[in-house]
Amino acid sequence: MKWSDDSVELGASKVAPLILDQGAFGTVAEDIRQLVLNAKKGLKSSTYFNKAAIERGNRLEPALKIWAMDELQSMCGPNVMVNGIEPEDADRLPEYKLAASCDHKVLIVGGELTVPNPMGDDFAMKGEIPLEIKTDGTSDGPPKYDYIIQLNVQMKCMGADFGVIAVLSKGLKFTLYPYKRDKELCKLIEERVTDFWHRVKHNIPYPEKKDSKPETINLDRLNSKKSVLDCIDNYHKCESEVDKWTEEKTNAKNVLVGVLEAHNAQYAEIGDYKINYPVVERKATPEKTVPAKPATQHRRFSIEVRK
Repeated sequence: MKWSDDSVELGASKVAPLILDQGAFGTVAEDIRQLVLNAKKGLKSSTYFNKAAIERGNRLEPALKIWAMDELQSMCGPNVMVNGIEPEDADRLPEYKLAASCDHKVLIVGGELTVPNPMGDDFAMKGEIPLEIKTDGTSDGPPKYDYIIQLNVQMKCMGADFGVIAVLSKGLKFTLYPYKRDKELCKLIEERVTDFWHRVKHNIPYPEKKDSKPETINLDRLNSKKSVLDCIDNYHKCESEVDKWTEEKTNAKNVLVGVLEAHNAQYAEIGDYKINYPVVERKATPEKTVPAKPATQHRRFSIEVRK
């Protein structure tokens, strides 16, 4: 449910383009400024956002909210429980004209709650926190930075130190990501929002973005810096092992293919294994809207355990 009024305040989901070169759906800061100016004239603007994504989220959000609360409750220790709070209005910061229409709120009762952090660096949460529900069919990784900015606006408007993003991602994977309020990010939000309202009041457009190499950001200030560096080390180690075993696999395959070709065979059995090396034929296709293709053939290699 959206309670913010675009003509006089900035909703949490609209802050990301002020921080980033553009939002997740290609929205830039000037789009948001125009949206507010149109709202002041009584005009509704919705072309800056992915309508299909909004509709999908609205349809799935009620069920995902229940799922997330069940997951959170299952993570509670003895004497700790979570109570869901259905928002009835936006949380606001009038001095910055910010409004956060939270999907849901969670009150942690009886102690602290630690949600296993998929990014590493677990921490305990307490008090009343925002729960943001997201659906993302294009990625199975961590939440987009847009969502993290939105959650920080929610935490700032609520006065909360913690928050959770629950994401139903590619492959119907449902994951909960806990976050601490990022003080440096919140300071940047204050600066960009103040500048935004100055531009609205004095009708100062944002400069057009020139096509250039994206800016390199510095992640040294991350609380999870050690975890990120560990992931980089692991990635390099895995990459090295993949290269090593890819070469080993190729060499082994070449030996086995050589044995079958030496015996002019497409299939062979040895010990508990069956080696397959059949000729795969592709029939010629007639010319239609694309040029005709000649018949081709290739070999398909596999090894299976004999039954």
